[in-house]
Amino acid sequence: MADISAEYRQCIAAHYGPGVQYVLLAVRVVLTVVFAASALSKLRPGPRRSLAAVLGQIKVVPEALTRWTAAALTTAELATAILLSVPQVYLWGLSASCVLLTVLTLGVAWILRRGEVIRCPCFGGTERLSLVHLIRNSALLSVSVIALATAGDGHASVSGLIVSGSAGFVIGLITTRADMLAELLVH
Repeated sequence: MADISAEYRQCIAAHYGPGVQYVLLAVRVVLTVVFAASALSKLRPGPRRSLAAVLGQIKVVPEALTRWTAAALTTAELATAILLSVPQVYLWGLSASCVLLTVLTLGVAWILRRGEVIRCPCFGGTERLSLVHLIRNSALLSVSVIALATAGDGHASVSGLIVSGSAGFVIGLITTRADMLAELLVH
């Protein structure tokens, strides 16, 4: 199975050329920044309690498990950020990001569908969950799936990697503040 995966990645790299490596790195950095920022913001007591309260409010887990679930989510986000940042295991990180983003996107869609007013403790904020959160999560999920499907073993230059990594970092920071930026544009 490992040989098929290696052959597939080499085929992708040959088909798309070295540019795919720059895009893949930018995507990895965006996802790393997003998951790290989200996890680190929840390590403070206030946001950690807010997340547990939100989980209790939406009743996705029994009340007794809300703190454990909040800790598990935070740990999963941090682990995903670490996996994405290590070249030898980034495919595991992309897989984890697909799973996490699927769960988070479906959760936001479910909350919006029910018409509940829920304050999102994402990234240490207190904004009401909205269509902006659903679009952000859906976009990140789409990018994760595409990155996982097109991950290749191509060669890339150091300068290209620096540029794509820097672009990914900036896009990641902007993504963590998408709800705030959308609010500014509306008003």
